[in-house]
Amino acid sequence: MNRVAADRARRFVPRRWLCRGIGFGFGMMILTHAIEATGGDPRFWKTEQASAWRTTRLEGVVATAEGSVRLAPRIRRMSAPEEGPIWALAVGGDGRVFAATGSAGRVFVHPPVSVAGPLPENGWTETVETGDLQALDLAVGPDGTVWVGTGPHGKVVEVTARPPRTELIAPPVSYVWGLAFDKAGTLWAATGPEGGLYRRVADPLPEKAVWEKVAALPRRHLLSIIADPAGGVVVGTDGAGVVARLAPGESTFEILHQASRTEIHALSFGPDGQLYAGTAGVEGGPTSSAASSPPNTNTADLNAATNVVVQLDPQGRSAARERLKGSFLVHALIQHGQGEDAALLVGLRPEGRLLELRPRTIGDSATTSEPDPASATLLARFDREAVTALTHAGEGAVLVAAGDPPLMALLTPHHRQTGRIESGVFDAKLPARLGRVELDAVQPEGTEIAVEVRVGRTAEPDATWTAWSDPATFAQATTAPWRFLQWRLTLATRDPSQTPQIHSVTVSYQTLNQPPALESLDHPRRVGGINPGSLELKWKASDPNDDPLRFRVFLVREGDPDSDAVELTRRDAPLNEPKFTWDPATVASGRYRFRVTADDRAANPAAEAFETVLVGPPLMIDFDAPLVQPQAQDTNRDALRIVVRDASSRIVGVEAALDGGPWQPLFPTTGLYDRKTIEVVLPLDPHAPPRWVRLRAKDEAGNLGFADWRSNH
Repeated sequence: MNRVAADRARRFVPRRWLCRGIGFGFGMMILTHAIEATGGDPRFWKTEQASAWRTTRLEGVVATAEGSVRLAPRIRRMSAPEEGPIWALAVGGDGRVFAATGSAGRVFVHPPVSVAGPLPENGWTETVETGDLQALDLAVGPDGTVWVGTGPHGKVVEVTARPPRTELIAPPVSYVWGLAFDKAGTLWAATGPEGGLYRRVADPLPEKAVWEKVAALPRRHLLSIIADPAGGVVVGTDGAGVVARLAPGESTFEILHQASRTEIHALSFGPDGQLYAGTAGVEGGPTSSAASSPPNTNTADLNAATNVVVQLDPQGRSAARERLKGSFLVHALIQHGQGEDAALLVGLRPEGRLLELRPRTIGDSATTSEPDPASATLLARFDREAVTALTHAGEGAVLVAAGDPPLMALLTPHHRQTGRIESGVFDAKLPARLGRVELDAVQPEGTEIAVEVRVGRTAEPDATWTAWSDPATFAQATTAPWRFLQWRLTLATRDPSQTPQIHSVTVSYQTLNQPPALESLDHPRRVGGINPGSLELKWKASDPNDDPLRFRVFLVREGDPDSDAVELTRRDAPLNEPKFTWDPATVASGRYRFRVTADDRAANPAAEAFETVLVGPPLMIDFDAPLVQPQAQDTNRDALRIVVRDASSRIVGVEAALDGGPWQPLFPTTGLYDRKTIEVVLPLDPHAPPRWVRLRAKDEAGNLGFADWRSNH
């Protein structure tokens, strides 16, 4: 079990199972189907790590960034307000749910929701019409009151007051982008276009309350705000994407981070106590917002630039670290869960994705240079363009708003009852037999894992494939050899708080043995001569099963039966490499052929081993010298006719030396040295005294033949 699995399973007693069936239990699991041992090394197809799980088909499960698969959280769809988009969600002191919407600046309210209770089909009613165009953010006070900020007229409205009480922040405030209550219970407003941070100063008479400007980042919109658990607040801006902290009692911001050409729409403190900021820059976006206009809140037609979720030290003691990076806009961040299950939820555009970053992913000091969405767990993908708002709903649940027209969902802390993982099609390349399917898994009590396989001989599953096997036997899947295989896991739980976790799936199999392949036997076609040296024999060999091969080399004289072949290698020491060196001078002249065998007996039992034979091209071994035969002089005694014969090789040259003088080449009467028997003529002077003639002939193999002759005049 890997470290992550061990951490998550420490409240269970892990053990390794070797079983035929699947039941309720716990521990590490191996589901196996026994096969008769037939020798040969097994092969393994292993699926593990996040990148591999993304190649499988996931239904009702999630592949985590840590490399495991678990049942997906139960997400309950609920009714949504009639108007959108929903820019903010909040749960008031009485448990009612509030939604701040765009277009007409209206706030809607929904009765309290529960994880297990019924959800009304149409539970939303309008509670406040702010009289502004956009209701941008909501904040809940310590006393349970709910407040909304608006734009473009810079209003702050106490939604739960009856009648609702509206307060205006003095110009130049046009947008109240964010509201937050700090640790002391003071309400703060993040505004634009002049980057003012305002604090609500209460008066004994509520209608006398005033908004005091405490700090500013000029010519910026403060787009987001969050209370600092240590006191004070943190804001995020448009333009250069500044994240700044205002400490209690201070009037000047401390800059924690500055991004390039982007906007900070989302801030959250994570389960590790670190501050996280999500950027939402678009392609071609401005470096700062014009003072007279807000950032674009309608992102439907915008192309996301490369954005990040960045981890920041709220005290500014360490550098920022990117934890998530990709072509998306980060619209919402929220801390979720407790203890080991604590995580950071991230709402993205496009594709309405909801991601989970766990402390093991985001708290590690090491990070890749290019984080991507695969470093997070995809919890859900809603059929809307963007996740726009997240808020806690009690009982460990989170309310999710997405898109326009708006969609609402309740992310519960419970797991789905069932889910399924289906692998892609695995190609064994050769006919194969199944060994076993091994799961590295954590199975808490009350959960179930079932494994099925199916096999076939076509690349795509069709009617010729076997049906999915019975999880208890695998009988049908292993009755015949196969080349292609799929597995399928079904995860189930009777306790919605528990889920099985799969860390890896390993399929062992053995390919059916195939004959080795031999080709391209290469060696000289003719050897001989006075000093022939060693002959090097090479060939190409391969084995479809990648078995180690052993080679033997034989020599047979052409025309002799194969049974007369002699083995040149040692029978007790076959070759392991496809080459052999041999001294051809150890046999008589003649025409021979090499025969090379390759066998895979070292990796297979004798009954299943194969041997392949390759016979090479003819090899002429010639150590016989040409026969040089001087003939009689012609009648004019001015020439000597010489006949040269060779039994095996073509004559390539004839020379003569007179009276111990230098060698002189002689030429065939046909003009060409192209045969084994030739005739040459040596010119002579009929008036010269008698001469000693030394003759020398050379054949194609390099053998030399000599003869002597003396004129008799």
